[in-house]
Amino acid sequence: FWRVRSKTGDLWSPYSGFTGFTVVSNGFNYTFDTLPKNMLAVYGEWFRVDPGYLKTKGETYQYASAIQQEWFEDVFVYEVTMKRKVENNSETNSNRMYFLGNVAGDVADGWDNGYEFFYYDDGYWYLNVRNADSVTSIASGVSPHINPYGWNKLTVLTDYPWMDFWINEQYLGFSYVGDDAVKYTQGYVGVGGHKGIAKTSLLVDKARLYYSGGFPYSAALSVDGTRDPAYELTVDPALTEPRE
Repeated sequence: FWRVRSKTGDLWSPYSGFTGFTVVSNGFNYTFDTLPKNMLAVYGEWFRVDPGYLKTKGETYQYASAIQQEWFEDVFVYEVTMKRKVENNSETNSNRMYFLGNVAGDVADGWDNGYEFFYYDDGYWYLNVRNADSVTSIASGVSPHINPYGWNKLTVLTDYPWMDFWINEQYLGFSYVGDDAVKYTQGYVGVGGHKGIAKTSLLVDKARLYYSGGFPYSAALSVDGTRDPAYELTVDPALTEPRE
């Protein structure tokens, strides 16, 4: 916030009212050849390893996460390429991206508000929205495009009131943020993962964000060029609760 006042001779005028402004990042593109100075740990220990990965060993039965310490506004593409280093206990090891969120010290993984998109190496994926300490599932399902314990790229296009999702450049579908839904159009982005009792590390090979209202990869469209309603993401009744 800024405010100003003027000086005439030796006399200062009263201050004006405060005016707020936000410094918005123009994006980033990390291959982790070096450790980015703006990506900081929210919870757990994160460090760079050769040949160019961001790594965390995780925290047992906890969420380790890192944040890009810059502010972003809606209408961007954000994608993260990650994998689990050890094939073990996939049912409690999630690999996730956060977007349009915020951080707070009083929640389990350090994040509150915003969205989280994550997958398990046995093929299950989830999309949640956070509202303070409350987490609500928006959509869930199983994808044949997830590489078990291999590299997987999660991509989201935010274009309010739409959010489109891809896994390994294969279109998953879209979520519509209606007027009655909890919605966010500004915030931070980050990466993270949950670990069970087994020793398993999470590696991040690439992370990038750039502003664009266009589809980064092919999407399912109707004849008139709009999103195909058949691809609207919903909650799978059998997968209403994450397994951690």
